[in-house]
Amino acid sequence: MSTSYPIGSYSSAGGGGGVELKTVTQNLANNVSTNISSLGVTSVSFLIPAGSPIADGSENTSTIDATPDMTGDTTPSGDILQSSRNPAAVAGAPFNDQFVGALGWASNGGVTQWIGYDFSANGGAGTICINKFAINTRFNSPSTYLGPKNFELHASNSSNFSSFVSLGSWTNIVWDAEGKKYFSVTNGTAYTCYRLYITLNNSGTNSQVSQLELIKALETASDEYVIQSPDPASTYSKVTPEGAGTKTVVITNKSGVTKNFKIEYVE
Repeated sequence: MSTSYPIGSYSSAGGGGGVELKTVTQNLANNVSTNISSLGVTSVSFLIPAGSPIADGSENTSTIDATPDMTGDTTPSGDILQSSRNPAAVAGAPFNDQFVGALGWASNGGVTQWIGYDFSANGGAGTICINKFAINTRFNSPSTYLGPKNFELHASNSSNFSSFVSLGSWTNIVWDAEGKKYFSVTNGTAYTCYRLYITLNNSGTNSQVSQLELIKALETASDEYVIQSPDPASTYSKVTPEGAGTKTVVITNKSGVTKNFKIEYVE
């Protein structure tokens, strides 16, 4: 499916003879095309509305933990999700926002183990976009051998992670006593559940995390257009006929959802 727009319907920038840079903005449903009669398309942008998550976690300057101070697996809200739990682990850990006791959270067995949180359960916040997290290791030494060495951050809308997205993976991470490290991922999608999936400890049997902080992505303050690279798998496709002179360039939305496009072209 495609739509065609006459040159007269486009807004013009500049003038005074020669070639002109012109712009059109329009909504395109997924797999819908627009035909641009031009000398060539110079850029294609998507509208990112105000309040949208900024996907790049490396730009996230927040250190605010999105989980509440948990006093148990389901209180005050949400649900702590875990593969196992050592009887000596502290209630609410690793989401209790305090260093209490020797263990924090610890598994009840060797790797592979995981610990996570469901934001939608028991009156929780619902879906949330997380693109940064922090791990604190054991409150008292030794901590280096129980801290996670190889791990991933998973996101899902299912509390049993029957399907999930791996947002990032890390290997050969070492720890100091009471060490705290921040990690970032690229994620602009809100999910209900996140988990730290530990595939290898530095040594020892049980996996251990004293505190795990899940940090919400920053959001755009105003509407803005962001230039996209053509990618038929995730953004858009562009078909440009060969040859010089005016031609019909076909732009097709391949993002999976309706998008507001800004297309700049030369006439």
